[in-house]
Amino acid sequence: MAEDDDEDDDSQPRSSDQISKSHILEAIESDDLKSNVYEGGLKSWECSVDLAGVLTEDRQWLNGVEERGVHAIELGAGTALPTLSLFRRILELRSQTSQIPHRPPIIFTVADYNIDVLRLVTIPNMLLTWALQRQGRTPEDEQSGDLDVPPSLRDSFQKELSELGISIRAISGAWSPEFSSLLSTPSTAQTPQNTLILASETIYAPNSLAPFLDVLVSALRAGSGAVQGGSDVAIAQGPARARALVAAKRMYFGVGGGVDEFVRAFEAKTLGDGFVKEVKSVGGGVARVVLEVGLDKVDP
Repeated sequence: MAEDDDEDDDSQPRSSDQISKSHILEAIESDDLKSNVYEGGLKSWECSVDLAGVLTEDRQWLNGVEERGVHAIELGAGTALPTLSLFRRILELRSQTSQIPHRPPIIFTVADYNIDVLRLVTIPNMLLTWALQRQGRTPEDEQSGDLDVPPSLRDSFQKELSELGISIRAISGAWSPEFSSLLSTPSTAQTPQNTLILASETIYAPNSLAPFLDVLVSALRAGSGAVQGGSDVAIAQGPARARALVAAKRMYFGVGGGVDEFVRAFEAKTLGDGFVKEVKSVGGGVARVVLEVGLDKVDP
């Protein structure tokens, strides 16, 4: 990711692996986020709850998973509530159909600016979701408590995911062309044909909108251009499909970002080839929405 040769110059962007846990702790003591240091990944934001609800309530986002596979990407994952919602449902689905051979892969890519957020929150939350699902429980059942994670539990986690054809990738760093290249999966006979990109509270500031859009549109285009599977993998024929679900407040007062600006910028970025559709609206206080986003010409 971006490099910083001058350690004393705080005005320059720094890669997430240059940000220590102490920097993050210092930032969250006084702020919800701090640019180029901590982007709020230790907090579960309102819009991430909205997006998780959409994935739980509407089964269309699981359509074709067993036939086509899916690459689920969460940008700005943090506590990863949307990913956890989808992860839990796919674990249930694949556990019920574990004897089906040659199923297409399920890939979860969780991305956050801070590598320590991924290590301390995102991946542990996925392990906890898996552990509760094995016991027939959900995160809503747990009010508090600890989970011991001996090496044997981590080994079981990795083994069972492998048996179910599920893999997890974690990427840290700022949005950039290099970041976009890391999101892509190699085009092989076992490349998932569906791509679902998840993002919540990522358009709050005008200065971060352009790099976010670059990554989002790049991922949509890459997902729409995935190759079809070979004869040894049960993947349905037909064009690859890529969609994004973007959850945000209609207006971020005092910061400048919002849904209208995002839609205008997306339309300009895609030269009118994209579409934006509202799939959920939440009123009261500061209004929030969940948008479905895609590319028309390459992803009908």
